[in-house]
Amino acid sequence: MLSKIVKLKWEKDQKEIEERRKREQEEKKKRGKLSVTEIQAVLKSQPDSDEGDWISGLLPSLFPSFS
Repeated sequence: MLSKIVKLKWEKDQKEIEERRKREQEEKKKRGKLSVTEIQAVLKSQPDSDEGDWISGLLPSLFPSFS
């Protein structure tokens, strides 16, 4: 019985820790305080869009000699 109680408490604590980490991460995103590694992780987690590479489409208009 005690081991079940301890296990349930541990699981609850782990869930709270994970939720707190997620809230902190979202807050960092909102404030723009992400590290380079965190920015890379966010970019990797984004699905690829059908819009293509908008940067390569923008470069020729910004730098005509670049194209």
